[in-house]
Amino acid sequence: MALEKKSDFQRRLAKDLKNPDFKKEWESLELEYQIQATLLQARIDADMTQAELAKKNGVRQSNISRRTYYRYKAYYDGLHNIKGNR
Repeated sequence: MALEKKSDFQRRLAKDLKNPDFKKEWESLELEYQIQATLLQARIDADMTQAELAKKNGVRQSNISRRTYYRYKAYYDGLHNIKGNR
């Protein structure tokens, strides 16, 4: 069985989780991110594009995109700036 190579994100997260302040904040948002991941997987399982989901819900595609990726990435990038993670 071959070992999977860790992504840059996984390596960075493992390092950052050693900071107690970062870890506490990261874990406090775990449920929110599980919900986001579940919603993303449901959209994929339904074979829907972001545009199709947006139209069905009366919102713009950019809103769907932001809720499933950019918000998460921006938040993580913000957490990275917690003292001791630089």
